[in-house]
Amino acid sequence: MSKCFSKDFFECLSDIRLNNNSTWYQENKVRVNSARKEMEEFANLLIPMVKNFDSNIGVYEAKKTMYRQHRDIRFSKDKSSLKTYISSVIFYGIDKKINTPCYYIHLEDV
Repeated sequence: MSKCFSKDFFECLSDIRLNNNSTWYQENKVRVNSARKEMEEFANLLIPMVKNFDSNIGVYEAKKTMYRQHRDIRFSKDKSSLKTYISSVIFYGIDKKINTPCYYIHLEDV
């Protein structure tokens, strides 16, 4: 696998961590979507490789493996609106079910 994440990808994650609010997100939505696209491209490369050694993996479009960027803050004391990471999950089968084995990818700037 020759896919590498760009410097902009990690700078975007760092900026999300430092500016975690809706105003910043609206002004930088193109950057965030570009970083998410890099993760999607990585997942597109990874899914067939995982299927080579684990036939339980369902057929996926990488876009369907991505978690959303906004946090659910309804019951949280932390009201920051964005996740400071970009993540993807490759499940067994074709549905995201509770307690299903999976491969989880989580990239974050710390």
